[in-house]
Amino acid sequence: MARSSKNTVRITGAARSGEEDINLRMRKYLITMGIRVVCLVLAFVTPGWWTWVFLAGAVLLPWVAVLIANAGRERSGTTSGYVQLPVYPQLEQRRPETDEPGRAAGSATEPGELDR
Repeated sequence: MARSSKNTVRITGAARSGEEDINLRMRKYLITMGIRVVCLVLAFVTPGWWTWVFLAGAVLLPWVAVLIANAGRERSGTTSGYVQLPVYPQLEQRRPETDEPGRAAGSATEPGELDR
């Protein structure tokens, strides 16, 4: 029996494995912390205002590295080919029939009109 194209899985839409995701986050963390060490060394070697730039980098990069490491798996905004949203019928709005513009047919316009 042949499968329809709606039920096939595209490999490009598959998520990374948990182990691969952890390795990628660990690699990003280690690169960021390596840049921090370089900033710390350069803060002691360079004169002038560059010292403050490198010190700021050495102080802020651990915070950035932790944010990157804790980011977790990215979720794509695309929907899977397996999910098909149901289509619900919409109700049409009916307007009352009118004898005159602005009045519904058979509606009373004055309080005593129903008594006649």
